[in-house]
Amino acid sequence: MKFQPEFTILSQREKFEKGVELFNNRHFFECHDVIEDIWMEWRGSDPTFFQGIIHIAVGFYHLDNENYRGSRSQFSKGLAKLERFQPAYYGVELKAFLAQTSLCLQWVMQHEQGIDTAPFDEKLIPTMQFVNQ
Repeated sequence: MKFQPEFTILSQREKFEKGVELFNNRHFFECHDVIEDIWMEWRGSDPTFFQGIIHIAVGFYHLDNENYRGSRSQFSKGLAKLERFQPAYYGVELKAFLAQTSLCLQWVMQHEQGIDTAPFDEKLIPTMQFVNQ
């Protein structure tokens, strides 16, 4: 893991919770690192959920850096991978998260086409919420 070596002693669930915290605090690249570590070690039946979260986090990282093409690509991949896990998976509410991410993707696409030239409204960035919170 590239972000903080002390995370290597955490369980996969603890790492995931840290990744969610990083995402919600808009540390998207660091979130990507933590969730990627889980994905690479995953021994469960389907790692697609983690791949989808990684894509979305990288999409917001690209958006922060005004790489709209990269953002569009990563949002599209992440949304496609996470769609089937709705309404919730691994304790995370996905329906609203994906709807909000879709709004961000729409803004990126309109911005690329010159339709929406207003600055990106950071209030559109979703947070990941655990279903029991």
